[in-house]
This record gives sequence, C-alpha cells and structure tokens, in this order.
Amino acid sequence: GVIVQGDTTSSYLCAMAAFYLKIPVFHVEAGLRSFDLYNPFPEEINRKQITTVSELHFVPTEIAKQNLLNEHVDSKKVFNTGNTVIDALFQIRNSEKYNRSKPSILEEIEPSQKLILVTAHRSENIGKPLRSILSGLIDILNRDDSRLVLLPVHPNPKVREIVEASEFSHKRLRVIEPLDYLSFQHVLDRSDLVLTDSGGIQEEAAALGKKLLVLRKTTERTELINNGYTKLVGSETKLIAKEANKMLMSSDSKSSFNPYGNGDASEKIVEIISSVYYS
Repeated sequence: GVIVQGDTTSSYLCAMAAFYLKIPVFHVEAGLRSFDLYNPFPEEINRKQITTVSELHFVPTEIAKQNLLNEHVDSKKVFNTGNTVIDALFQIRNSEKYNRSKPSILEEIEPSQKLILVTAHRSENIGKPLRSILSGLIDILNRDDSRLVLLPVHPNPKVREIVEASEFSHKRLRVIEPLDYLSFQHVLDRSDLVLTDSGGIQEEAAALGKKLLVLRKTTERTELINNGYTKLVGSETKLIAKEANKMLMSSDSKSSFNPYGNGDASEKIVEIISSVYYS
C-alpha cells in the first residue's frame, strides 16, 4: 500500500499513480472540506479526488468523518485517528533537540514586545489579496509601538516580490527567510498572535493556546470556527487590523483547543493498516 498525507498536488499525483498500478491508497488527514473548490485552490479538489481512490481514510476529527459519510464513503473504511500534525508537535517539543535549537531571531525581540507571527502563501492570496493583508499589518503596527511582525517569506517569487515592495517597508515588520520546523516552533511559542492562511498552523496554534486569525475566506478546520476559537478575516485590510487589535488589546488568554488528537495518530494508523492488510 501507499500512504499519502494531506491535499497537495504531489499527494494527489502519488495517489493517482498508486491507483493506476492497483496499489491500495491510504489517506492520512482525510475528510477535510471547505466546500469551495477554489478556496483553498487546488487543495479542495485534490483531497476530494484522493478520497475517490483511497481504500482507507484516516480522518483527524468527527466532522471530517461525517464529511466522508455524507459523500457515501463506506463507514468501515473511515477511522478517526487524530492528525499526525499534532504527533509531530508534541514529539518535537518533548525532545532535547528542541531545547537546543532556539533561533537567533528571537534574541533580537525584546521581552516587552508583542510578537505577531504571520504566514501567507496560498495561491488565492497572491496578488491584490496579499497586498491588502500587508496593508493590514502596517495598520496593526502603527497602532502600538510595542508590536512587532515577523513574516517568514514563502519561497514563491510572486510572494517575495510583493512582500519586499518598498510600500510595505516598516521598521517593525521583519521579513525573514523561511524557518525550519524546529525554529518555527520556537517562534510560534513566543508569539502573542498568529495570522496565517496555513491549515497545519491553525491546528498547531490552537493546540498551543495561541490567539489566532485565519487569512482566508474559508477553512476546512471548521472545528476552530464552530468553537469560536478563531475568525476568518480573509484579506480585508480593515477587518484584519480590527480583529488583530481586539485580540492584542484583550487581557484574556486563550485556553488550548485541540480536537485533532492526543499525539498518537501515527500509532493508530499503523495498527489499523497492519490489522486490515497484513494480519
């Protein structure tokens, strides 16, 4: 069998290649749906297509499971295991390697500064939406001198070109190279607010109890919206600034919210595949 994870185009192509060769496909992080084929694009269509050729579906939540049942997927082939994203998060934070890997960028941030971590890379946000997001960040910074934005820029040259434009230059908007996983976790841990269009980072931020805003029109992590943990702010400059300012001004701390598993998804997946196919 072939295990494919997530909804990237490479995952979709791998699933199709395995299907053409009549090799069973096992889908990890199955059942996520935004119900909008163009948001996120092309991930929504990718994951729907992966579902059609998968033999086993490992979903992270009950909502994801119900999504597949609504699409008439055989319930005997759907398993709620939690998400491997949470496995990695818990595992790395309990490792000695994590304690030795604090990035130098954090040494440049004063303890009194409020750190806003931003990631934006979705194809639907490239262009005018990304410019609007950056304008929102400038507005957030101009409201309080103690705020600092850290923006690890995506390798996509179209993203980099916009982010590095002089119109978005600000002494407290720090554009840095992409961070490795360990370094990113340290920065996430230090952050007072997270703004992202990433799916996995939504899960990580919520699991760590970080204040969070989603830079998208839709999200397949509907648990976070239904619970009231976060809000969708899209790419609207005024809405981003308004909601971010509200969260930063609030003295209320977030309690961690983690419907995505206990850190043992990988073990459950291995056990299920072994029992179904190799026992």
